[in-house]
Amino acid sequence: MDFTYAYLIASILLLFVWLFPGYVEAVWNLKAISGILIVGIPIEELLFAASLGAMWSSIYEHFSWYKFSKKL
Repeated sequence: MDFTYAYLIASILLLFVWLFPGYVEAVWNLKAISGILIVGIPIEELLFAASLGAMWSSIYEHFSWYKFSKKL
């Protein structure tokens, strides 16, 4: 499974947490979600990024109608 997108989102959010303390609390309603934070980032955001990253190749192939061609 490719977690590149999840790493990208996590790094951007870590940068926001570091540069703007209180950013996560101001943007996310932590009472409405689980409230579980991993290094200051809501776990739901990381799970969403991981699941989208896992599905991205299939989504890209579907929307671009990419097909493998047979080699002769």
